[in-house]
Order: sequence, then structure tokens, then C-alpha cells
Amino acid sequence: MISRRYDLSIMAAITAVFGIVTIACAERIGINGGQGWDGMGYTLWARDFSHEVLQKGVTIYHAQRLLPSALIHYALTATGTATDARVIFGYQIVDVIAMVGTAVLWSRVARTLSLSRAASWAGFAALSLGFATARHALYYPTLTDPTACFLGMAATWAYLEDRPFAQIAVAFASAFTWPALLPVSLAMLVLRKPAPQLERVSARWIRWVALGLAVIAAGIVCVAAWRWLQRPYPNDEKWARYVHRDLLPVTFAAIFVMTALGLYVVAREQSLWNLKSYGKQLLTKRLAIAAVGCALVLVAQRAWIARVGTQGPGPTFDQFQCEHLLAALRGPLWNIVSQVVYFGPIALVAIGAWRQIAKRAAEWGPTAAIALAMVVAFWIGTQSRQMIHLLPFLVTITISATASWWTTRRTLVFAVLCLAWSKLWWHIGYDEPANAFEWPNQRYFMNLGPWMSDDMFYVQLAGAVVTAIVLFALFRSSARDHNPVAVDKLGATTE
Repeated sequence: MISRRYDLSIMAAITAVFGIVTIACAERIGINGGQGWDGMGYTLWARDFSHEVLQKGVTIYHAQRLLPSALIHYALTATGTATDARVIFGYQIVDVIAMVGTAVLWSRVARTLSLSRAASWAGFAALSLGFATARHALYYPTLTDPTACFLGMAATWAYLEDRPFAQIAVAFASAFTWPALLPVSLAMLVLRKPAPQLERVSARWIRWVALGLAVIAAGIVCVAAWRWLQRPYPNDEKWARYVHRDLLPVTFAAIFVMTALGLYVVAREQSLWNLKSYGKQLLTKRLAIAAVGCALVLVAQRAWIARVGTQGPGPTFDQFQCEHLLAALRGPLWNIVSQVVYFGPIALVAIGAWRQIAKRAAEWGPTAAIALAMVVAFWIGTQSRQMIHLLPFLVTITISATASWWTTRRTLVFAVLCLAWSKLWWHIGYDEPANAFEWPNQRYFMNLGPWMSDDMFYVQLAGAVVTAIVLFALFRSSARDHNPVAVDKLGATTE
């Protein structure tokens, strides 16, 4: 048997070989010559960064998404001309490097948490074998999703190992790649992981406050969704047309329960409320380093936006909120099915283990709880790729919280389920833009939440139910047949 010390190299090698084979042999989206839609902008900026960005300028939103384009542009111009074909190939290389980096950092995190070998490989399967990474990343390469996933993994690693300078670097890269990750990374920088000896606060009022906050948050979400349904953001009326209005009572009830229950289970953990002791732990020289790092990152981002963000705001938070909430109203359970389709069976494991995950988040501190709250906020929507930056954290805390569940047999079965949902066996063949809800275009769009047709929703709902049954049967006997475990100071387990 190969020693565990080689697992990092093996994970990296598997990912690299898979990426190379995919680039060489697998299909790629045919729209706009392989650029896709949003990818046309990223390709243009990578082809002529100096003129299109530095001279003409971009929107404020896109000014925060340009780092991969800049890296590819200057790498290509140093070796020749940056043509569209070379830019697309450059994005493929960047994507593979990001995927390998994610695998390497996951292996480091697994060792930091003292996870068993089976749990470590289960996390690798969850991160690498879902549709998001195994299929979509290189099928539609001219996006920043793989880079965002890598930065999310780097932020999680830096947080768990308490590496403030690495976290500052992650925050800086996020500020110019995936702005939704920036507040998470900065929170991880400032609100570091608490020491293990932090005491719990025992008080009945905590659960009532947690319940009140969760219900209020769920109510706000539903009111905002109703508001956008009645008056969509300009030019976003299509999202309202996709909503199954005859099922709205059920959909609203499901969103309310999902939001309130998800947040309540996290917020009720008593150790999160020992703010006085936690605040004392923060008052060290490290806090000053974190504050300076935050300031430098934010100042650099503002200066860059002022320099190139000259073409208006671009997509705004109101527009995102409208599209996100209207996509959430697509239909009952559409969000859960969308997460399983895009991220694979780890989504169902997270749902089933949410109580254990909340307890682990309480051990990891307020930032972990905040990150879980963000997961809930994104989870109610159906555009799953918008939360790709949170996938590494969700996988990490889910595997850590369920570490004692994993054995070699279970990990192998889980990996098979991941491969099934990855759709590596599925020919997409999307080359001509047409109605997203019709075949053959559904071969691609059935994987992208709100564009999933009703028929494919029912098919994939059935697949999700079967997967849930298999996982339940797989883990039901966990308490009976898993090996004894030892709990380390991080709350992780080793077989």
C-alpha cells in the first residue's frame, strides 16, 4: 500500500493529468468560438489588456474581476501574440493550475485537521469530482470560477493554520478576481480562529435570540423576493417569467423554513456567544497586522477601481439580489436539486450533517458561523456557480464534522456517486445558441439551476432522491462499524 505521505503528490498528479487529458481530448463549449458569453469579456481583456482596460476602462464590477485576464495577457505577450485561441488555451492552463492548487491545499488542510485517510480522500472527491470542477471548469474555461475555488481553498487553509500574511495575499487576489470572497477572507483575517479553551455561555436566552434572528432573516428574504417578483430590476423580467407562480405558496414556505432553520441551527451554538472571552483573544499584535492588511487591500482595490472603473457601475448588488431571489423562486426544492447537480453528493451530506457542521463552526469561531450563514444565503438560490468560492469551506467543514463517518468503502462509494453527478460520461455538444429550455440545449442548461427545464428537474430530483437514499444507507451503520476515533485539539478525528 502506498504511504499516506504521498497523498498530496497523488492528488496533485491526478488533478494535473485529468486537466491535461481534458484539454487535449474533451469537448469545449462551442458558443462564440469557445469563449462562451461572459467569457467574451475575459477573452477580450486578456487579448488586449492595455487598450481595453487601462485605456478604455471597464465597469466598476468588472474592475474587480480582471486579475486572471491580466496574468494571461502579460504571459502571452511575453511569448508572442495574444490571439483568441491562445487566450482560451491560457485560461485552460490557469484553470488546471488552480485546480491542482486546490487539491494541494486540501491535502494540507486534511493534515492540519488530522483527518483520516478515508476522510481526506472523500474531501478530495467532493472538491474535484463534482460537475463544477470535473466538467464545467474546463468545458467553459474562460471564466474565473476555478480561480475563485482555489482562492476559497487558500482562505480556508490560511484561516485554519492561522497564517495572516497568506490571508492578506488571498484577500488581495480576491479583490481583483472574485469580490464576493473578499469579505469572507477579510473576516478570516481579523476574526481568527479561537483558542480551544474558549468556554461556552450557558443561557436560555441564546436560543430565543437565535430563533428570533433566524425568523427575522427568513422573513426579510421572503419579503425581498416578493418585492422583486412584483417589480423586477430593469431588464431582468425574464427571471420573473421563469417562476412557477402556481406553486409560490409552497416555494415561499420552503425558502422560509430552509433559511430560518439553517441559520437557527448555527446561531444557537452557545460557544459563539462568549464574545467577551473571544474579544480578549483577539487583542494581540496579530490584530494590528490584520488591520493594516485589511486597509492595504481595500485601499489598493479602491485605487484600482478609480483608475479603470470608468464605464459605469455594471451589475449592481440590487441586480444580483433580484436575480438571486427570483431564481430561488423558480420552484419548490429547485435550489436543493441545483446544488446537488452542480456540486454533487457533498451537498446532501452537508444537509444531513448540518447540526454537526454547526457545532464544528462554533469551535472554529464567529467567522466560520458567518461563512455558514453566507452558504445558507447562496443555497436558497439556484445559480449554484455563484457560490463556488464557498465550496472549499463547505467541503472542509462538512468532512471535518463527519470525519468519523468515513471508511475506505464509504469513500469509494461516495467517489462513484461524485463521478455519476460529474457527468463526465455525458456529451454536452452545445454549439448553437437557441432556446435554453429545449433539447438539445438542455444537455448543457439542465446543469445550471434556473435554466433547468421542468422535465429535467423531475429527472434530476429523482436522481437526488436515489443518491440521498444511498448515502443514508451508507452512513446509517456508522455508529456500529466505524473504528474507534481520537479527537484532537481542533475537534477533528483520526482513525
